[in-house]
Amino acid sequence: MKRHSLTSDSARLALCVAGIVGFVAVALVGAFHPRKLAADATSPLGFGSSLRDERAMPDLDGAIGWLNSAPLSRTSLRGKVVLVNFWTYTCINSIRPLPYLRNWAAKYKDAGFVVLGVHTPEFSFEYEPRNVETAVRNLNVGFPVAIDSKYRI
Repeated sequence: MKRHSLTSDSARLALCVAGIVGFVAVALVGAFHPRKLAADATSPLGFGSSLRDERAMPDLDGAIGWLNSAPLSRTSLRGKVVLVNFWTYTCINSIRPLPYLRNWAAKYKDAGFVVLGVHTPEFSFEYEPRNVETAVRNLNVGFPVAIDSKYRI
């Protein structure tokens, strides 16, 4: 029968707790760096100054077709908030967010928010525009969808 020493169990527990406390301390020191706090304090909401405009939105001219909209471009979307959703109609991870995307597209349309679906196929049958069109209709996707079968967007 193996005998456990209270001292060794306590020492292991103490080391575990010290490791967790050390990890938290390192994380907190990084989160509260004086320059980061000063920069965040200057942003309008007190946070998010690390979010900046990296560059212009890429153009959308790589699409081979468009559903639910005339072809869109970065010029036509200027001044709007655009959520670009890269998806494919047979992937469960693409299908699950659709109710949220449909809701946001409808709810915030008048506020200048645009949901843009970019269909990027995974399987050979998903490259067919007619199949994408059928899926968009069956999934009740009403926001603009760029068909990007050549992966150019």
